[in-house]
Amino acid sequence: MKYFSVIVPIYNVENYLEKCIKSIITQNYSDFELILVDDGSTDKSGEICDLYSNRENIRVIHKQNGGISSARNAGIMEAQGEWCVFVDSDDYIGDKNFLSKLHERSINKDVVIYGSSHFIDGTDKVIRLKYTKLEKINTLNNITKQLKYLNSTNNVSVSAGTHAIRRKFIEDNKLMFDEEIKNCEDVVWFFKIMLSCPRISALDGNQNFYRIRQNSLSREIKEGFWKYRYTAIKLSEKYINESTCDIELKKELLRYLAYQYLILLLDVAISPKSNNNDITIYSQVNELKYLLKYGKGFKNIVCKFIINVFGIKTFSIILSYIKK
Repeated sequence: MKYFSVIVPIYNVENYLEKCIKSIITQNYSDFELILVDDGSTDKSGEICDLYSNRENIRVIHKQNGGISSARNAGIMEAQGEWCVFVDSDDYIGDKNFLSKLHERSINKDVVIYGSSHFIDGTDKVIRLKYTKLEKINTLNNITKQLKYLNSTNNVSVSAGTHAIRRKFIEDNKLMFDEEIKNCEDVVWFFKIMLSCPRISALDGNQNFYRIRQNSLSREIKEGFWKYRYTAIKLSEKYINESTCDIELKKELLRYLAYQYLILLLDVAISPKSNNNDITIYSQVNELKYLLKYGKGFKNIVCKFIINVFGIKTFSIILSYIKK
């Protein structure tokens, strides 16, 4: 059995896939398997996968398109490694010693979190570093204190691409991805993990390079896009309220859920429907504004003041002008 199962969900990324694969197979660490999950690609992505299928530590799954959650779950079901690592197919690992460092941090832990860098497609220029002050949590002795620190430094990440997780921990706590959620699936998955009270460690540095594509699903603001995060927030809150975990942990998770609500407001601000004065958006989003009471920090205070005084719609208009 390999130590790591590196799972790559793939859909129509023929221009980026080989860079992703090569960044994994050239790691200075050999105790891993690579699982390429072709989620019904209609371009040459499936063919590229097959070019690597004859390698001993690489397995290829071709399946009917079901979305990224379905593809990740297929990879988890196929995995034989002790740990699962998720890399999106248009991203790549920037450090050849990543898996080696990850192994060191994983001993007697359930989850390892790590940083990432964002760059614009077509350039190698990093536009921002994400989650760069993580390793202090290795000195904290429980998940509540760790999450409190991450919240206070804006270093909480919900992305599957910044979490490695022990496969047995996934199985024991039923932590598969929700296939009904077609976007923002990482949000729900993150809260389910934290509510399972894992033993966490962290790895600093720019491990995962996240490609920002103008035509990718995560960057495209389509009609109804905001509903994905809205659904994810409501479902996450349900899990928090139903959990029997420590009340202080719940408070920290609700604090981060308040931050997710602010991101939802940004989704609404740049949604085409909001520009067309669709009142459905504002009425539904307004139902969740009570989440702001859990948030802390200057930004949260300012946003809460504007919303309470001028309303969601005015706040949304202000955000849309800021984004321009």
